[in-house]
Amino acid sequence: MDSSNEDDEINSIRGTPSEEKPFCWQSKTAMRTIRAAYGDAPGTLPYLNSLYAGLTEIASDEGRPSFTKSIAQIISICGGSDKQIRKMLLILEQLGLIHVTRECVYHEGRKERRPSTYTLLSVPTSPVPNPNPSGIANLHSIPNGKNNPNGIKKRTSLWREKYSESELAIIDLYHALCVPRGWRPINTDSSELHDVLHTFHDQDREWFSKVFKEAADMRDAGEQTFTAPKGNKLLRILWANY
Repeated sequence: MDSSNEDDEINSIRGTPSEEKPFCWQSKTAMRTIRAAYGDAPGTLPYLNSLYAGLTEIASDEGRPSFTKSIAQIISICGGSDKQIRKMLLILEQLGLIHVTRECVYHEGRKERRPSTYTLLSVPTSPVPNPNPSGIANLHSIPNGKNNPNGIKKRTSLWREKYSESELAIIDLYHALCVPRGWRPINTDSSELHDVLHTFHDQDREWFSKVFKEAADMRDAGEQTFTAPKGNKLLRILWANY
């Protein structure tokens, strides 16, 4: 069989995009960017691939690169859990593959999240390196051993060296406004916290001050989001505003 006949046979099996309607498409550069950054993370890469493919399918259905969907609607296409999808969206944002516009409204004195607007972006010509390589979390705990027979984790101020000045400004503001009201202090390095802080890097001090005070007031009023186990954390505040 010559190559032209072989191509005909292959196309007869699947068909070209124009023949097999409807269809969606993914940028190869985007897929390669994801693999370049997280190819060595088997617990992350499949979810990123699935999410990005799902977002391109939604964009195709909408007929435009921007669309507004709830997390539940995205999960219905891509699978996964609420927390999983939110984390993967953060990563796609950091890689420059999507832009997210988040909407919050107030109803009867309470903040409610509205579905966010997602925009698929033109992809850089070269893959973006992993913005948060693994292995940076909690480098300052003393391990079990003869120097620490009881296995007690000791926190030191060295964790601050892992954060940028802008990140520390947010953390210090949280410490000033929330910790005196019963919130957990930040005392260790956290890759997840780096991710979330990066997502909100374009917000100013006034915005952070506002959401911190609101969260503290809501917790004092018994809001379940912040009174649940581990609800009194900086991460929980930022996730609630995603």
